[in-house]
Amino acid sequence: MKKTILILVSLAVLLSGCTLSVDSVENKEAENSEDVYNNEEIENDIEYKSSGYNNSLFYEPKDFYSTIPKNIDKKIDGVKGIVCTHHLLASEMLHEAFLKIDNIEKYKNVVIIGPDHNTTDTKNIYTTQLDWMTPFGRLEISQDALETALEYESIVIEDSILEREHSNAALVHFVKYYMPDVKILNLTLPGTLDLQELLDFTSFLEEEIIDGETLLIGSIDFSHYLDYDTANKKDDETYKKIQERNFVDIMNFDNDNVDSPQTLVAFLEVMNRLDGELTFINDKNSYDIISVDKSETTSYFTLIYN
Repeated sequence: MKKTILILVSLAVLLSGCTLSVDSVENKEAENSEDVYNNEEIENDIEYKSSGYNNSLFYEPKDFYSTIPKNIDKKIDGVKGIVCTHHLLASEMLHEAFLKIDNIEKYKNVVIIGPDHNTTDTKNIYTTQLDWMTPFGRLEISQDALETALEYESIVIEDSILEREHSNAALVHFVKYYMPDVKILNLTLPGTLDLQELLDFTSFLEEEIIDGETLLIGSIDFSHYLDYDTANKKDDETYKKIQERNFVDIMNFDNDNVDSPQTLVAFLEVMNRLDGELTFINDKNSYDIISVDKSETTSYFTLIYN
């Protein structure tokens, strides 16, 4: 019984990043590295803010290293973008995504686009100006990319939001580990953006920020809260629409299919503009990884475009 309870608690933490309280992470980081993380708490201890950089909050050393795949088959050259999860339960899939990229050292910049899980009343696309303090060293913000991004009227700096937004924050230590010399631009997309607003944004992104030395990461999770069999059916439906690049249908999806239609459409449109060709790498359901609850699951894809 105790073992079952422990597994369920572990699943709840790993599945979301979103259920991880800032205070609990902050306390753990303080225990492990008091000299590295110097945090400033604000008023009610719920709002979180760093004084000089963003902390890599969503990181557990044991889970990180134990999920690195031992064998990776043929790597893919000329990668323009990847779709990957931001749930640390599926860390092995995250490692796999980076390990599949051939000549990964050639990239100078990474741009992450992912859902804004917490904002429902704005059309702002949030970013951060603060470097990330990761367990593998400081991951610097690309100041050139940030300066350009801020020319787009909807892009706004909100450091504290980015630090806690796991669609971006859960990936930064993977970026630093596999791409130690790159700089990064983080962007969160609200669920309020319509198709035309997304096309305008992706036009700006592709024309002004993405170049041949930039890797675009679409941080996206797929079917949420459905039972295992239904989730698999929804994943088949979603993957078909991805192959077709059917933006209209994707924009009508909800959590049954994908956590952020906006992020998926934005990523696919950039790949359209870059003539990116889809390579399917992997898909899994949370129940495939930890077989605890088959009635409420989350699913993940790893896709590479080159």
